[in-house]
Order: sequence, then structure tokens, then C-alpha cells
Amino acid sequence: MKRLARGEPGYEEARRAGIWQSYKPERYPALILRPESAADVQQAVREAIRLDLPIAVKGAGHNYTSTYLREGGMQLDLSGLADIAIEGETARVGPGVRSGELSAALGAVGRTFPTGHHSSVAMGGYLLGGGMGWNGENRGQFACFHVEALDVVMADGEAATISADCHPDLFWAARGAGPLFCAAVTRFHLRSLPLPSAVQGVRLAYPLEAAGLLSGWLEAKGRQGWPDVELILMYMTPLGAPAPCCVALLIYHGSDAEGGAAALGEILADAPAGGEGASVPFPLTYPALYAESLTGEARRTGADTIWTDQGAEASRILALAMSGAPSPGTVGIVNFRRPAALPADAACSMAGEAFLQWIGQWTDPAADAENFAWVAGVADLLEPVTKGCYVNETDIVRRPERLARCFSESAWRRLGEVRGKYDPEGRFPAPVPDGRP
Repeated sequence: MKRLARGEPGYEEARRAGIWQSYKPERYPALILRPESAADVQQAVREAIRLDLPIAVKGAGHNYTSTYLREGGMQLDLSGLADIAIEGETARVGPGVRSGELSAALGAVGRTFPTGHHSSVAMGGYLLGGGMGWNGENRGQFACFHVEALDVVMADGEAATISADCHPDLFWAARGAGPLFCAAVTRFHLRSLPLPSAVQGVRLAYPLEAAGLLSGWLEAKGRQGWPDVELILMYMTPLGAPAPCCVALLIYHGSDAEGGAAALGEILADAPAGGEGASVPFPLTYPALYAESLTGEARRTGADTIWTDQGAEASRILALAMSGAPSPGTVGIVNFRRPAALPADAACSMAGEAFLQWIGQWTDPAADAENFAWVAGVADLLEPVTKGCYVNETDIVRRPERLARCFSESAWRRLGEVRGKYDPEGRFPAPVPDGRP
């Protein structure tokens, strides 16, 4: 197991390398430990107990605000636990396994899983926070509902396998608690799904002024509900373009090519006029979807999210904000969905008819303050239509009050009870000082 204390040779390189994006927050753990096995994780937790250090768990480090990077304490870097074992419909994966890796491994045996939208998103933080992945809405809403068991090391250093039948309250928390989960996961036991063989999409670009029409159209389609079809509206500035535009992306994830094309055609029948691009469905693959990711490691990034039941209005507000974004790399994403109630057997408890995310991306360090201020300002503009937030991609570091809004009131209270039971000494503290349920 690799162990680095602050000030030792290699520490700063490891600290910076563990941060996904090029913006490196000035927060310094006292120790960075990188286990290579479940036994190493046990050893690390027991060392934290001996030294009386709080633990912050890190997967691949893809979190936009680096919630795992904290001042002092132990950073437990689980990115080295990246094994994949597939047996029938079950996939057993380490927390360091990345979305692209899992997608490829499952695809080779005709299976799939609602992995993250970026290939470098690792299973650890993604699944613990719920997991909004490709076609997630039509695959049980969130990826965490396909987690059947987890191997963990608990706050007292003991190893256990938790499930609906064994430590069910901790299992409840593992499916959605995000950075509030009070144990270290060494393996996920996942239920995979049949691989869709006829993924196809439609992509149409419009001027930003069409945002209102597009939002109303997609909101209506989302409320109707289309099996295996994702409805996405993106605000972005294409390379070389002078200003942001709207891009409507409709993706069918299924194995009926003819039926998928018919569904996409029916949705497009009353699309606003003036769209440029492919109105005829074109074939897609998951590697191709990963290759089109709108975010990248080379840029400095700030992001936030909301859930809303007023998708069209929220989308229009975001479009107006995009026209004043300080960086041309900035993107806005709206996923229009049908109304759905979440299962009660998981901490993952916040959703709405539309999901919005806005991501400021820039390269100049001198532009940090301006871009972070823009991200926060958009959250303020959207406040009147905000229902809640998504714990994996919401800026709870600069705005810790948003952490509680990632859960229903009852789930927030129950999280406090579970944490009190399994981690009474606070070995796995919340990522922000006042973020305790």
C-alpha cells in the first residue's frame, strides 16, 4: 500500500494527480493512502483509528468540487481497487473501475450497465451518490438501484458484506448517501442488463433564441414518457462559433432498430422548425457517446445542478444565463424526464421532471473567481424553480447548505440516524463543516 505524508517526496504530485480537472484546490490531507486490496483498506482504517484521523474516501477523483480533498486527516484513495469479475448477470467491480472500462467489459459479453456520462467516472463515488448514467431514467432512474450488495470496511475497521438482508440500514445509505456514506467500499455487486444492439440518435442545432420553443417541446415529450429514449437539451458554444447555441439530442437505447427509428421520428414530428443537423436517426455506440463528452480533464471546472418540476421555465432561465457565461467552454445540460416516484429502500430520494446541470470550463487561473461566481449566480437565478439538487455534481463545498437539498426530508433524517449508529465517532465525517444530517 502506498503511503505518503504531507511534506514527503511525491506527496504533492500524488495530491494533484488525484484531482480529475486542472483546477487544484488548496486543501492538503495529512496522509494519502492508496490501498491495493481490501485487506489494505482495513489496515488503513485501523491506522486512522490509531492516529485518531478523520477519513475522506476518494475514487477516481472525478467530482467537480473535489469533496474528497480535505485539509488534514487521511485521504483514502481507492482508485487502485479496479478489478472486474463478470459472472452471468452479476458484475463485481472495485470502486476504482471507470465507466468506460466497465462498459467495455460488459459489452464484450452482451451486457451493459447505466454507467456515468464520462468514461473516466469511477464506480465508487458515482454509485454511492445515486448514479445518473446513460439511459438511467429508463433503467430504474438511478444506477444505485442495480447495486445488490457491497463489500465494505466499516468505521471500526471490520469488513462486512452489506445487502438488503445484512446491515440493511447501512445498505440503504450506500445507495445514494454520496459523501455522507460512513464506510469504505471495496467492491460493488451489480446487476447488469442486456446490451442494447440498436442505439441510435438524432442531433439538431438551433440558435440560442430558440431555447423557449425547444424547452416547451421537450418538456411535453418528457411528460409523455418514451421507453428507452433520452431527451437532452444542451447549451454550448461549438468550436469556432461566436456565441452559444441549443442542441437537441435524442437517443434511443434499445435493440429494435426499426421501432427506435419510428419512436424518434414520432417525437420529431412536431419539433420546432429551423434545426440544423441529422434529423434521420444515426447509429451510436457507448464508446462514441463517451468520445463526445462535453467536459475534459485539461480545463478548470466549476459546476452545479438542480432538480425541478418546471423544466421548460428552468431551461429558459439557464439559456438566458448562458448568454452571459464568461467562458466559451461553458455548457448547460437539461434532461427532460417523465414524472416518477423513487423506491423508498435507498437514500437516493431526490428527483424531478427535469435535471439541469451547468458547467463552467476555462483554462486561465486568473478567470477562476469570475467563472465560479457565474456558476453560483445561475443557482441563484434558478432558485424559484428548484426542487432539489444532485449530490454527485452539486457544489456543496462553496455552498454547503445545498447538501441537505440532495435528499428528501425523511432520508436526510434517516441518514443522521444511520451515521450515528455505524460511525458514532465520526471517522467518516461530512465533507463540509455544517453538512451533518
